[in-house]
Amino acid sequence: MVPRLWPYSVILCVGSGPSLLTADIQTAYVAGAKILAVNSAYQVCPHLPDVIFAADEKWWGWHPGVVAAPCLKYSVRPTKIDGVTSLEWTLGEGIDTRRDRVMMGGHSGYAAINLAAHLGACRILLTGYDMAPGRHGEHHAHDPHPDGSHPNYKARIGVYASCVEPLRAQGIEIVNCSRKTAIKGIPVGDLEQELCLRYR
Repeated sequence: MVPRLWPYSVILCVGSGPSLLTADIQTAYVAGAKILAVNSAYQVCPHLPDVIFAADEKWWGWHPGVVAAPCLKYSVRPTKIDGVTSLEWTLGEGIDTRRDRVMMGGHSGYAAINLAAHLGACRILLTGYDMAPGRHGEHHAHDPHPDGSHPNYKARIGVYASCVEPLRAQGIEIVNCSRKTAIKGIPVGDLEQELCLRYR
């Protein structure tokens, strides 16, 4: 069960796409946004994020030090790691409103949006959600995963548009503030400008 810890908050979901910059996360941190890092995006954060979400159990095995970090940590079943809260997961698109589960959408970046909604966000901002390789073919803003894996962009990118209306029905706005993104269907915006709108 995910507690509604931060009602009416701004939550920045931090993906690990090549366009991700530490400076953008710092800007959001100073503005008072909560930081939800997806997988190894925590390595680019200037401070320990408020939440780390990683769906793959193998990822937690690659980062044993993170398990002991003093922040919230979420994954999906069947993960059974002390200190990491495991949620049920749902196949398909949209947003699951049941607080003990998240809609996976095929990967952790999408499920993190659902988690942000559960935590109480009224506005969800995205950064590092490139869903495309960088200029030199790189897939992440951090070092490659030990097994060399990266998102299957073609298979995953189409699901994102499906979260907009279900979020709006809950009174939640989502804006993609990534510096570079191939995602269609989510409104785009400038991170600094969107953070200035947090109390509108």
